[in-house]
Amino acid sequence: MLGGNLFIRMPRKSRRALEPRLPTAAVSSGLNRVYKHIFHIWTPLSPHEWAATAPHHGMFGNSVAGVMPNIALAVEKGFAGIFVSGGSPFTSARLFNASGEHQVDADFFVSIHESLRQAKIRNIRGLVHPTQPIRVSDETAQASWAYLSRAITPKMSITRSSPEVPVIHLRGGDVYFGRRHLPNHGQPPVSYYIAVLRSLCAKKVLVVHQGEIPMLTALTNRCNELGISVATQSASLKEDLEKLLGASILIAGRGSFAPAVAGLSPSIERAYYFESGFGLTVRKPSITLVRARDKSGEYVARVLSYNWARREDQLSLAIDYPEDEIVLDTC
Repeated sequence: MLGGNLFIRMPRKSRRALEPRLPTAAVSSGLNRVYKHIFHIWTPLSPHEWAATAPHHGMFGNSVAGVMPNIALAVEKGFAGIFVSGGSPFTSARLFNASGEHQVDADFFVSIHESLRQAKIRNIRGLVHPTQPIRVSDETAQASWAYLSRAITPKMSITRSSPEVPVIHLRGGDVYFGRRHLPNHGQPPVSYYIAVLRSLCAKKVLVVHQGEIPMLTALTNRCNELGISVATQSASLKEDLEKLLGASILIAGRGSFAPAVAGLSPSIERAYYFESGFGLTVRKPSITLVRARDKSGEYVARVLSYNWARREDQLSLAIDYPEDEIVLDTC
């Protein structure tokens, strides 16, 4: 049924009973022993007796990216729900504060806890931990994003912004400062954001940024030259997320953060991104994605080829790269 991408913990007799339905399933002995004496399956199970699992996957963007394929698989296969575990942003009291049991649909639950031992097992008799995503329908993909959003965003204050005020997210933090330096963290040039704003004939823009960013001043100055009114915000992660989730049009930097925002947002209709794929591990059919390209390839070669080093020449190029080198794909 699910190919060779499953790890299932259950009694040996139950494995044999299920083998005709999962002919290539692999059984892992490395799963949490909390399941060992709970699930005793003596007959083949119906889909609603199964649930998927999703352990902690890192910071906000990576957590969302990691859990979404598992939700989509569970929805596509008709499972009863999913158990999400680990000390992730979902359980953080300063962010989503979403620990607990969430019945997000009449037939689907999302259980979020730091430890699976805290979860209520319900009537689940089999657990599946997918190791690879599967193809799902557009309906399943859209529902999967809605389910995660309903589970983790209710305690946030999200106000929808007008499509006439696009929202830019400028990534900062370890891109420019600190000991943690990764060569794939290069960001788009100022000219990318300006090209998008000009294509939208924008008169106003909100820039949500992560602390002090070298290119922020250059971006706001260029907007002022073009008569575009700029508002900025750099607050707590929760406050910044609330603004971003309320956007109608998102102009994204690079990384896993913006795709997670776009997927969870109840209001984003269009998202712009620069060069490489937007990074939605499960597509969201209701969002139109627009790619911006580097026409000559010079910027990609000097900044986005796994060679980001925070050098002065790279920062200068990000600020001064010509606007006529940016090409927007048509929607």
